[in-house]
Amino acid sequence: MPLRCLRLYFLVSLLAAGGVWARSSLYEKAPGTCRMESQLYLAPHLFSRLTCARCYKYMPNLAFKNASRLTYCRRGRLCRGDCDGECFQPYGNESDALILDTFKKGLYADRWESCCRAARECCREMLQDEQTEKTVVKDGLHCPATWDGWTCYKDTPAGTTVQKPCPAHAYFITEKPQCIKMSKKTCWENGTWFYSLEYGKEYTFYDCGSLEYHRSMTIFSIVLHSLSVIVLVPAIVIFNVYKQLQVHRISLHKNFCVAMVLYDISVILVDSVFILDHVNEEKNIRVNENPNLCKVLYTLSRYFRLCQYAWMFCEGFYLHKLIASAFAEQKSLLVFYVIGWGCPAIFVTISAALRALRVGHPEDSR
Repeated sequence: MPLRCLRLYFLVSLLAAGGVWARSSLYEKAPGTCRMESQLYLAPHLFSRLTCARCYKYMPNLAFKNASRLTYCRRGRLCRGDCDGECFQPYGNESDALILDTFKKGLYADRWESCCRAARECCREMLQDEQTEKTVVKDGLHCPATWDGWTCYKDTPAGTTVQKPCPAHAYFITEKPQCIKMSKKTCWENGTWFYSLEYGKEYTFYDCGSLEYHRSMTIFSIVLHSLSVIVLVPAIVIFNVYKQLQVHRISLHKNFCVAMVLYDISVILVDSVFILDHVNEEKNIRVNENPNLCKVLYTLSRYFRLCQYAWMFCEGFYLHKLIASAFAEQKSLLVFYVIGWGCPAIFVTISAALRALRVGHPEDSR
């Protein structure tokens, strides 16, 4: 009996040691493998599947239809509900159509596919560099080439920081800006990449698509438009209180100021009610809960903005009439009211109608 127990003990120990060795070997460079941000070295087909699933995992909640987001599970599986449910393996097979259907619109699906393609290309570059390195001797310690989840980084000398342009798929809320933003990855003196204890993995600093940046700009917009309202409201009150200011020229000024105040208020409402909530990446963002209110407020902001320019034109047109016909009296301001408030309404109504007709159009969703 003791002999059988001893044999069983050795068998269990051998299996455990084999499991530890197999797992530790994934963290060591082997020929024909590619490295990802979790420090794993994987064969190209496993690397492609796992990194693509992680690209999906890193997408923000706002990119998905309500309750349609798949759960990221071990071995690069994307599952409905928990990991025991129906699961899919991305990328490049028949299940891709089901995964793509979880995205709210084509723009987000394109971002995910772009990330998957970039990961595959990164792996190909690693394998090509591996062949080149056989004939090249490196000086000193280097951090290994790796895919960080968004961007590909090549071997980097220890004690240096490398910067790369942010990829297009890193921008979820906006299109890629004209001014190039950068990502930054630091290679420590010991030849390892900067490791974040908070996230439990190697970490890259990204300035692109920063929610904090968009949040700051939105708050800045709210503050400036609020200051504009504070300054303009007293001016409108003065125009209405003093009878000696009740003339056509001042009436034009008053309408111009009213248009600016209404535009400021509409922008403040859109920014504070929807945009701030949007960049905070709440799971139940208000734009999904009240889409019609969002559309109405946005349309009003476009209308009042156009009214500002219309009243600027009215001011200039009125001054031109005074110069061209100095002694002709302007009996009515009706034509100016039509230009200042009516014409913008026509243009905005046409624009809103055309946008409404294109809702659900495949090209409009991209």
